[in-house]
Amino acid sequence: MKVDVPRDPSAAAPPEQPAKVGPFYDAAMTRRTGTFRPGGVRYTRPTMSPRSPSPGKSIDPPTEIIVHQQSRRLEIAFGDAERYSLDFEFLRVHSPSAAVQGHGPGQEVLQVGKRDVTISAIEPVGHYAIKPVFSDGHESGIFTWAYLRELGRTHDALWPAYLQRLANAGATREASVATPSPVEAVEMKFFRT
Repeated sequence: MKVDVPRDPSAAAPPEQPAKVGPFYDAAMTRRTGTFRPGGVRYTRPTMSPRSPSPGKSIDPPTEIIVHQQSRRLEIAFGDAERYSLDFEFLRVHSPSAAVQGHGPGQEVLQVGKRDVTISAIEPVGHYAIKPVFSDGHESGIFTWAYLRELGRTHDALWPAYLQRLANAGATREASVATPSPVEAVEMKFFRT
């Protein structure tokens, strides 16, 4: 399914095509309708006119974002020249949030056991980013267009480096399944009817 990037209501649509409605605005383009939940309709973002850049924000938003739930990939296109397909796990372990990146150099937190993570929702953040909600409860990463583009461009270097950090730490991509102690097993059995 495609995810529409929120359209700036003040930007005029090209004269040769009518304005398209995205999943984040109602038909009159007057108010936001909330969170995109995967499983919806396919949408394409209308072309936006270029604006002066804001600090830390990309002036070139993606033209298309597609969530592939079965293969657990987020496909993102920036015009006709750049298209990236990023695993949900890759996005989760490279989340720009402080919980992953830390609050400064050297404070990064190695993310382990994220192989089977999925994206349960995507929320727009203004006109410059998205905030994926991951199945493990992580939802504090704000992925700007510039950061998504950088992840796409550097994927082939970042992924092996992450796998090497896992190996060096003796960690795994697999989620650990805790085995209940005998007391917990008895208590669980006792409360089930």
